[in-house]
Amino acid sequence: MRRPVLGLALIAGACGSSPPTTPTPAPAPIVTPTPPPAPTTATVSGSVTATNGGQALGAVAVTIGPQTVTSDAGGAFSFVFPLFQGNQRVTLVGAGIVPRIATAAVNATRTLPLEAISLSGGFDQAFYRQLVRNTYDAPMGMEPLRRWTTNPSIYLRTVDNAGTVIDTKSLDSVEATLRQAVPAWTSGKLSIATFERGTSTKLGVVGWITVQWQTATPKQPSGANICGDAQVGVNPGTINFYYRNEGHCRCPGVSEASRRMVSHELGHALGFRHTDGRNDVMYPEYQSNCDLQPSAREKYHAARRQPNVGRAQPAARDRLLTRADRLLDLDDKCDHTR
Repeated sequence: MRRPVLGLALIAGACGSSPPTTPTPAPAPIVTPTPPPAPTTATVSGSVTATNGGQALGAVAVTIGPQTVTSDAGGAFSFVFPLFQGNQRVTLVGAGIVPRIATAAVNATRTLPLEAISLSGGFDQAFYRQLVRNTYDAPMGMEPLRRWTTNPSIYLRTVDNAGTVIDTKSLDSVEATLRQAVPAWTSGKLSIATFERGTSTKLGVVGWITVQWQTATPKQPSGANICGDAQVGVNPGTINFYYRNEGHCRCPGVSEASRRMVSHELGHALGFRHTDGRNDVMYPEYQSNCDLQPSAREKYHAARRQPNVGRAQPAARDRLLTRADRLLDLDDKCDHTR
């Protein structure tokens, strides 16, 4: 009787056994990618275009720091530098352009658009230097450009420096002339941001030109009346009218100030200088035409001085106005700063 019991016990033991186990695979190793090597050079490339017309300028020697390349027929150029060279001197020289000096940051790969004045298309370098570099009054030297790069606001005082009220007709005439002259002098790139009248002042307030009426009657050494004066291209700026001086300071037969004189002084306030043409608003002597507006050559050459200002520009061009790219619009090899 004991053998059957033993057999059952063996069977029960066999049924309770575990199946064989499968070994767990080892985890795959984690591979960390090798980072690419850090760049050691910076490529600075761009194109040279004409301020007066926008066309590509080929055969221009472009120098940045110690390197010089020549722009191709499409105006393109390219340099390779070690990284982080800081601000570098940039010069543009060519037979068909007015030479130019600038500075630009060379710290990393970037695009650098450059402009130069083309000598084609009626550009008169001697007149340009009168209008914007002051060579009419100071022929032995040239001053750096001075200009407004934002829309000016104008505050027209309604009383003179002694508190006497200025007549409405004169105020209206001056305001109308100023509103017309700002876009005329800047090829429409600038206009008056805000125009205010009052007995106060905006002297010393950035963005404003204050127009004042003075009771003084100053004379030139020749004895001729001085009709007005202005700070040249200064922000904030000031214009003074010596309205008690007679003669060509007023329009013939009327009481208000000469509109030509108002446009002349605004030209100074925007950065323009005296010129040698009797048909120019910036001619410094008496003109019989009280309503004279900027001449065709004044407008043409004034426009050459106005790149990248006033209106919104594409991002690539905006770089020319940043601290990193203090490009100075000088018309020759004079390394002036403002």
